[in-house]
Amino acid sequence: MAYSARVVHQSSGRLRLQMDDPNVNSQSLRDALVQLQSLSMSQRVRANPLTRTIVFENSSDDEIRSVLEKAEQGGVLHVHIPVKGRKDNSIAERLHTLRVGIDHFLEDVSDGGLDLKKALAWTFAGVGLKQSISGKFLPAGLTLIFYAIGMLELDEIDKRSRRGS
Repeated sequence: MAYSARVVHQSSGRLRLQMDDPNVNSQSLRDALVQLQSLSMSQRVRANPLTRTIVFENSSDDEIRSVLEKAEQGGVLHVHIPVKGRKDNSIAERLHTLRVGIDHFLEDVSDGGLDLKKALAWTFAGVGLKQSISGKFLPAGLTLIFYAIGMLELDEIDKRSRRGS
């Protein structure tokens, strides 16, 4: 079985991989470790089942790279290696995935009548009204209400432009 992992730390002569699958159990990690150890002659390879990581230690980065290439060719491990000079977009990708997931959830729960933008707009309006009524945070409350109105207006403009009206 080919496991998927990503590089989480790399320094001279040392590389730490984290398994992508959060359900990798300690037995699967041990199996992958045994296969990786059989590919490396002079390296120290160890695994941590709690963090789902595998650490390679060697005197040469070329030898580590060679073992990873053999592991990829042998169907043991697929490693996502970050490209130098390119920022890791994992946080942005995760936030986007979360937003899309919330959108789908709200749409399913409300039978298509509610999306994340509307839910946030109504939340802002409710908090703004509460702050305005309490009197302590009148400017902040009004700002939230105006922001909510702007969000709802933009939503209507987006709908009209999609319909071609």
